[in-house]
Amino acid sequence: MFEEKTPHIMVYADCHNSHAKGDFQLACLIAHDLQRQLLERHSSVKVVLSTSETSMERLTSMYPQTGDGLHIRGMDIPVRTLQQFDMLNNSLIAFVDANRCKPAPSEIVLRVLEPETRYLFVHGPHRTSQKRNSPGWIIEMLQWMGSAPELFRLLHPDTLSIGACGLGSERYGLPDIDFPADGASTSAPELNDYGFMYFSKREPDKILAMVEQYMVLANLSRYVVVGPAGTIIAPDGVDALPRATFSEKVFTTFSTVSNHDMRRLIKGAVCPLVVTTGTISTIEAMSDGKLSFYDYRGLNTGFVVNMIEAVRALNDNSRGEDITQLGMLLLGPKPLAPLHLDKTKELLAIQDVREGLINAQQNLVKQAQGRLAPRLLDIIGAAKDESLLARQHKIACLSLTRKDDSEPPKGGQAVRRAAFGNHLYALKIFLKYLPLTEVDSQGGPRERTALHFAALMGHEEAVILLLRKGANPWVKDIDGNTPIDLAATSKALSPEKCVHLADRMRTHAILTDTSASTSISTSTPTSQCGYESSCITQ
Repeated sequence: MFEEKTPHIMVYADCHNSHAKGDFQLACLIAHDLQRQLLERHSSVKVVLSTSETSMERLTSMYPQTGDGLHIRGMDIPVRTLQQFDMLNNSLIAFVDANRCKPAPSEIVLRVLEPETRYLFVHGPHRTSQKRNSPGWIIEMLQWMGSAPELFRLLHPDTLSIGACGLGSERYGLPDIDFPADGASTSAPELNDYGFMYFSKREPDKILAMVEQYMVLANLSRYVVVGPAGTIIAPDGVDALPRATFSEKVFTTFSTVSNHDMRRLIKGAVCPLVVTTGTISTIEAMSDGKLSFYDYRGLNTGFVVNMIEAVRALNDNSRGEDITQLGMLLLGPKPLAPLHLDKTKELLAIQDVREGLINAQQNLVKQAQGRLAPRLLDIIGAAKDESLLARQHKIACLSLTRKDDSEPPKGGQAVRRAAFGNHLYALKIFLKYLPLTEVDSQGGPRERTALHFAALMGHEEAVILLLRKGANPWVKDIDGNTPIDLAATSKALSPEKCVHLADRMRTHAILTDTSASTSISTSTPTSQCGYESSCITQ
């Protein structure tokens, strides 16, 4: 009756900074590269992008929209919130948490996960990478578990993977970030002879200081500014603030632009130096042959250190020391001290130094890009220990233990608790691990099955999961009620939804049952227990 589920990889991103888009861009690039790799391997696995409902607008502004998703570099990728993902007809073989900044609620994540799902933390290039099972890796894993205990108490460590994309052999590499050939822009006009600045959220004083220093280095009369900085530099449409450095300067500001527009504006800047404050946008600028006036902050240590060390290693010529010094000045903390600003201007004026740094950065990005998706697929496809499901079953039972229990629930008791509480991830584990006799076992004061409890509480997804396992919809409790009877009168649902759920169960029963009578009671149940704790098996 039920078609086989379509396997998916979900790439999720969200961000606390309402102005930042780097996490969403990373997720889009990961999703694109994964889908391309899967197609090249003739795999049936699909990729889906996801974020929260509140951040959906930011994600969908990154690339042109299609009917149900985004058109990313010539490829259509569907976009769903976690709530919209159809977990009944689709399965997740992997959940990729792209630069985990703003985690999704644990209960919503657990709804879409399967026992076989690999959970991958993929940090952005700015993060420090830790080797698996190293002290740093263990500390980081414990921090994640502490940040979302409801989620990670259920996930077995063998299903988790932590790593970082970026430069260096210990990292996963980068997604493909070559300049996109598609996605012609209409939101940003063609401009000439301008410098470019992109700011994610920063303190106003720091933004103004960086703008002033950048204008000293660029020495242009027109500037394009993307991000919230535009309201600081040119408030209320005024092109110049009453600061000496801003006099006679023209600012064209955009609060936000698509990724294609961002890349085009950066590449079109007449000055080889641009301002970028996001790590992904900085790497894209480097790939496009630009130097970035970047702002070192404590959270991006990994990227800055890796880049400077790699630049130093690539430049062993007579100008190598100057090239490395210029890289340190551009990537270091801002604003620069006056002496450092003068030195930066001096080094930028030397063609061999300027072009040497541009070439070194481009080569570094070229070496790393395109490596990320194959590495992630290797992790996702790695062989699993055959004993993993048994260990997951033990964890799921522990998660359902109550204060007055002398031991964790097991067998049918555990299934009934999961069904009653709509603990879908635990329920999926039980349905894979336990035999049907346990699923259909009866317990509690009214001798009810897991399907009775799921129907009583109106948990439609739990009901469908149980029916697909083969749970018997004809079993009667001590009052003579079948699960269908309880679904038809559930106090947890509106009358319309009660009818829908009961009809869905009734249809399944008629189409699949061969042993029981097809006459189904439509009368009111002889006893309704409501939701009191005494109804739940102890």
